[in-house]
Amino acid sequence: MDPIESMLRSINPVPGESAGTTPSLPPGLLLAEESDARTGGSDSARISRARTPGFAKRRALVTAMAAVVLVAAAGVFGVLAQGVLKPQPAGPTPLPSPSSTAAPTQIATPQPSPTPVPSTTTERPPSDPATGAACVFRNVSAEGVPGQMPLNMETYPGDFKVLGCTDGMLAFELTDTGYQRLLAQGAGAGAFGVYYIARFAVSGYIYDPEVALPGWDIIEPVDGTLAEKAVEMDRLLQEQLGVMPIRRPELVGGPPASPDAAPAGPRNVGADDPNNGSACSIKAMTTVGDSENWLVKDIAAHTENYRVVHCAGGWLAFQLSDAGRQSWHDDTQASGQVHEGSDSFYFAKYNGTAYEFTPGTSVPDWESRSGAGASPESMIESMVQDMEAAGIPADLRLGLVGEPPE
Repeated sequence: MDPIESMLRSINPVPGESAGTTPSLPPGLLLAEESDARTGGSDSARISRARTPGFAKRRALVTAMAAVVLVAAAGVFGVLAQGVLKPQPAGPTPLPSPSSTAAPTQIATPQPSPTPVPSTTTERPPSDPATGAACVFRNVSAEGVPGQMPLNMETYPGDFKVLGCTDGMLAFELTDTGYQRLLAQGAGAGAFGVYYIARFAVSGYIYDPEVALPGWDIIEPVDGTLAEKAVEMDRLLQEQLGVMPIRRPELVGGPPASPDAAPAGPRNVGADDPNNGSACSIKAMTTVGDSENWLVKDIAAHTENYRVVHCAGGWLAFQLSDAGRQSWHDDTQASGQVHEGSDSFYFAKYNGTAYEFTPGTSVPDWESRSGAGASPESMIESMVQDMEAAGIPADLRLGLVGEPPE
């Protein structure tokens, strides 16, 4: 019996055989070992022929089953052998370095269009070319001026609307709400359609209660065209405020200057270019007065001795140039005559065709005010007083002579 058959018989013994005993063989059948021992060789054919038919069938069945088991076992051992024989890495599998790993391709995802955000930037308000101050009502003060309207200017600034600024003046009017408030307060009589004026001082515009002009709605001719009204508006502004017609649109609006009004002289609107305009120059300036006056003669003969400071509001401010100071010094050395006024600002007024200088229309310049203990505030205050005394509008101080040097 081969080992497989013996194993199967021990599990499922043939009836009539005792477990664990060697089954009895038919008479005349010898084991292969015995046959080999006797004959000296193997005679398997003899053993096969000596077996019974039932035994042959069982053996065939067992052999087939064993073959199936062996085939299955071979498959299992083959799989295990692949796992055992497959070379394994010596250590743990290294992770890819972030720097050496190619970044995945980014797929652009369409983004929704952003909703436009309205701009919160407010437009810068216009400024007065002569003073540089912003043309807004918060720069207007009525402090100390008696009356209900000045009180409302401080209490209800929204009741007033700025019309424009020019040459150191700001024009404004009542809004409908402001007018109705004045009526309710018993002070609105004569306020409808009126334009009011504030004049520029050192720190802002000061309301002038002495000036009130009829606005476009009530100016004569009331039923006339705007062009017809512009003639009267230009006349009033020029007579009462000294505002040339060409500046009127900047102050109260309306059409361009009327042809019947006297034209205004050119004005410098940029502090860095005082000679803007053909009339704003020493050569175009004229002089009046004593023709024997030394200053008048020197201006006529040596225009290079003088330079324009600024032009504003129908006025031209000028002073000695460096060449003029040297010329005056040389003349004093030669003649012994001391020329006064080398440290002055001189002023010429526009007469409709040219700036006209009258001797004596002058004030000490900034350098002559910069003594020990002098502050910018005190220098400005004294300059304003001297300009008023010389008949020069003090509200044009900034536009004509600027600020004191630091």
